[in-house]
Amino acid sequence: MESSMLFRRVRRQGVFAEADVTRYREGLQRTKSPRLRRLLAQQMTELFCYVQRYEEALTYLNLSVENGLADLNWFYGCPLLKPLWSYPAFVALHEQVKARAQKCLEIL
Repeated sequence: MESSMLFRRVRRQGVFAEADVTRYREGLQRTKSPRLRRLLAQQMTELFCYVQRYEEALTYLNLSVENGLADLNWFYGCPLLKPLWSYPAFVALHEQVKARAQKCLEIL
């Protein structure tokens, strides 16, 4: 399924259907690419946030960080992540991403 269609359906229905969750999880298990795993995990984080399933969102945010997330713009700019800011796990993940992004900037 094309992710843009899924995002539209979740937005319209207000539900991240278990069939879609399963499909994403299977995609995460199939791929060996850290970049694709990171992207899929970020998308799942956003979708779970949209439907206010914050603990699950944090699980996938963690997976994205484990796969090399260094995108501070997304952390600061994605309004869906705002409710996660009060979770200690989010703060710890933010620190990891911030350190990784800083290393990238030092190279430039």
